[in-house]
Amino acid sequence: MVSFGNFDWELYVKYYNIDNIHNRLSAWKNWINKGILLNRKIYMTINNFDWIFYCQSYNVKANSREEAIINWFESDNYRYKNKNDYINDYNKARSNTIIDLDIINKYFDNHPFKKCLAFYHTWPSINNAESECLQRFQNACNKADINFIIIDNNGTIINDNHLLNEINIRNINKKYIDAIISLHWESPKNTDMFTVYFLWNPIEYYDKISIDRLLKFDAYVSCYSPSIDKVVKLMTNNKNIIANVNHSLCEPLLDYNQKNFKCFYIGINWELCTQKPTRYSKLLKLLDRDDLINIYGPRRFLGINIWEGYKNYVDEIQFDGVSIVHEISKSGICLVLSSEEHKNSQICSNRLFEGLAANVPLICDDNLFIKRNFKDNVFYIDTFDEDLAFDQIKKHIEFIKSNPDIVKTKLENCRNIFLEKYVLDKQINILIDKIREEKERLNFN
Repeated sequence: MVSFGNFDWELYVKYYNIDNIHNRLSAWKNWINKGILLNRKIYMTINNFDWIFYCQSYNVKANSREEAIINWFESDNYRYKNKNDYINDYNKARSNTIIDLDIINKYFDNHPFKKCLAFYHTWPSINNAESECLQRFQNACNKADINFIIIDNNGTIINDNHLLNEINIRNINKKYIDAIISLHWESPKNTDMFTVYFLWNPIEYYDKISIDRLLKFDAYVSCYSPSIDKVVKLMTNNKNIIANVNHSLCEPLLDYNQKNFKCFYIGINWELCTQKPTRYSKLLKLLDRDDLINIYGPRRFLGINIWEGYKNYVDEIQFDGVSIVHEISKSGICLVLSSEEHKNSQICSNRLFEGLAANVPLICDDNLFIKRNFKDNVFYIDTFDEDLAFDQIKKHIEFIKSNPDIVKTKLENCRNIFLEKYVLDKQINILIDKIREEKERLNFN
């Protein structure tokens, strides 16, 4: 618990860059009055009490949240002997910013998973590809017996219904957190914990600010891009790239069931938004004209019905980490298209791995990552000429319809490659072992 006596006022003043405070009392008053705290809310409420985890941790038999809470208040599992004391201290905590470190330590000491990764959520108020990836990391961590925590850019825990929700990660002993993971430079290293950056952005996306932030991370994770890895090693004076993790997933992994033969596509119709021709806009129109595509994505964007005029627009898809895989399976074929920047850096986005999980034939552009790793087990098109690409897609669809045995063999090969190298829980297990090895090598305490 933080008290006046153990309040680290010098760290507080330095961290928040406060110039006119020179003693503990003034810093303490500033902390209380302004409510600037290293966490915003300390104790869990009745509604977000994770009673299932509590029962598992303390071997408590309870049939409901209410029964578990009663046990919690009346047992030695918590330092309060009655509900009123708890409520009084809770209210006091909200007003006086008390931090009970016993609660934090007890949570980790009694958690069944003894490995823990914290992931930055760069834009927590927006549903986007990063949100989808975080859902998948949570699934993978659960399968790999790794405690999974989400934090915002200030370090505040923001997992839904988490026991430590709204506590700042800086109040957690470093021994409990193996590493903090950043998926984007907009979430820079800003704690003294070991922080790892995923090299998922094409080289062309970096500027001076992002490079400055890149240099401050403790280690890096590749996505099997030789060009990005080479550049980062040059920029960071050979700081370690410790593992490989892709925009992948571990579930659901669906069985082969070829019923439909339409290409799955998801995105935003930027041509309508910008009133200018954009990448693949002609190809999408040709596929829509001939009913060879199912289009998903936002129905409205910037106040515009962005897929107006497309007869094969289907719907929006939930950002839940799994729904998109099922929709790809329903379409029957996955269209995997890359930006020029992604092709230049030899990296692939989520779509490749979603298509692999859906176990459908993949029609891909000439991204070297795909060619190098999946060879002739997928179908390729030349996207530099959209009329040519359209003709190639039509021929691929006819081949897929006419040669089920060959297609099935290609899919089996793709699934084996995926399970051997790219399934996310396997990559995460390797990653956390490499993190521990690197921290030991660096004597990072």
